[in-house]
Amino acid sequence: MGAPGMIATSKPAQLAGIVGTLADGEVRRLPNIAWDDYLALLEALGDGGGTRISFADGVLEFMAPLYVHEGTKDFVLFLVGALAEELGLDCESAGSTTLKRADLRRGAEPDTCFYVRNAARILGKETIELPEDPPPDIVFEVDVTSASTSKTETYALMGVPELWRLDRTGLTFFVLNEGHYEVAEASLAFPLLRPETVVEYLEMSRVEGRTRALRAFRTWVRGQSPT
Repeated sequence: MGAPGMIATSKPAQLAGIVGTLADGEVRRLPNIAWDDYLALLEALGDGGGTRISFADGVLEFMAPLYVHEGTKDFVLFLVGALAEELGLDCESAGSTTLKRADLRRGAEPDTCFYVRNAARILGKETIELPEDPPPDIVFEVDVTSASTSKTETYALMGVPELWRLDRTGLTFFVLNEGHYEVAEASLAFPLLRPETVVEYLEMSRVEGRTRALRAFRTWVRGQSPT
C-alpha cells in the first residue's frame, strides 16, 4: 500500500499509456502518486521506450526527449568514453538506467551516467540496486525544455558525487559537498576536463560531425597529458 494521502490507482497500465501520448520535448507531472504505483509502472514499461521517468515526494514526472536532446547525450557518452580510454581509466556507462531508493521514496532516470572510480563494482551486474550498489560517479542531464530541479535533489540524496547539467545557458559541473551541489570549475572524476571544453567539442560535432569532433578531442586530451 502507498503512504496515506496517495492515490492508489493500482492501474500501472493506465499510467504507462501516458508514454504514447507525450509530444517530443513534453514534460508531464502527476501529483499524489503512490510509491508502489511508481514501481508497478516501471515494471510495466520495461525499458520505457526512451521516456525519462522520475518520482519524488509523490510526484511522477514523464519527459519525452527531443532529437537534439538525445544527440547531445550520445555525444557526451562517446566523449567520456574517449577521455577514459586516452587517460587509461576504467569507465562504465549505465545510460538512463533507473536509479531508485525505497527508503527515500525517490527515483530518477538520468540522460546518461557513468561509473569511473566505482566502475569495477558494477561489472557484470544486470541491475543497479541502491543503496547496496554505489550511485554513479557522474550523472549528465540535458535540460532543453524543463529544469530537472527535483531530480537534482534526488541525486544529492542518493549521494551522486558529480552532476553535469546542460541547459540553454551552457554546461555546468556540480560536485556534492555536505549533501548539496556546488558549482565546480572541473570534473572530480576527470580533473583535466572543464565544462567549456565539453561545450567546445559538442559545438564542433554539430558543425563538423561527431567523428571529427571526437578525433579532435582525443588530440586535445593527448596534449594535456604529461609526457
